[in-house]
Amino acid sequence: MKFLRMCDNLDCWNLVEVYPYRANMKHHFCNGKCMGMWERNDKQRAKIISEKLIGRNCEWNRGENNPSKRPEVRAKMSKNHADISGDKNPMKRSEVKAKFMGENNCMKRPEIKEKHKKACAEKNSGINNVMKRPEVALKVSLKRTGQFCGDKNPNWKGGISFEPYCPKWTPELRERIRAFFDYECVICGKTQEDNVSALDCHHVEYDKMACCDGQLVQFASLCDSCHGKMNGDRQRWMDMLHVIIHEVYDDRSYFTRDEWKEIMEYNTCH
Repeated sequence: MKFLRMCDNLDCWNLVEVYPYRANMKHHFCNGKCMGMWERNDKQRAKIISEKLIGRNCEWNRGENNPSKRPEVRAKMSKNHADISGDKNPMKRSEVKAKFMGENNCMKRPEIKEKHKKACAEKNSGINNVMKRPEVALKVSLKRTGQFCGDKNPNWKGGISFEPYCPKWTPELRERIRAFFDYECVICGKTQEDNVSALDCHHVEYDKMACCDGQLVQFASLCDSCHGKMNGDRQRWMDMLHVIIHEVYDDRSYFTRDEWKEIMEYNTCH
């Protein structure tokens, strides 16, 4: 089963069919031309950032301020390099290389490898793992308490998570949304059974009052993993979901009450 992703080239709005083994890749492109345009734009952005950094933060490391350009420093570096070059480098001597190759390498012996593997397992398991000790876990927890709360969190949006939902946002509506998308995640295709719990119903426009204020409203059924990604780069996710809903689901994202009533009656009769 293929998944749908939006082309990462900002000038392109095509959807890309992605095989499951490539679904977690960071970037996807519909063709080589889009990939080339994205790479050129990315290099231009990197160049601009580099020029800004050089002009702002790197004055201390340019010209005479750069220690590696001083004659005495360069002479010292050259001497150190000469001391370990050629036959003077112990790692290039045949007797030293033979010591660490083949059967002479102790780490390649089965008994040593098994002993090392067992020691690592014991070190990182149970009470031997420092992070699993109750007193250490409590200390770390107390230290991090409140560190990323409220406006200290990078995803803080002014407290919108505490705003109430529209009264029309009912369990029945959420069930109609999940059923419309065949109980599958719109992004990755994970089923509700694979998600263990019921799929999340996501407001594509991030507007909790969308059902009541007469504004455009679209929904999407998402697994826990994909729903957790929605708070980062909101505009890109919103654009991607709009394209998927428009091209795949004909601008629809839920069953109407009448359609749901017919479906329930049909299921009852059969």
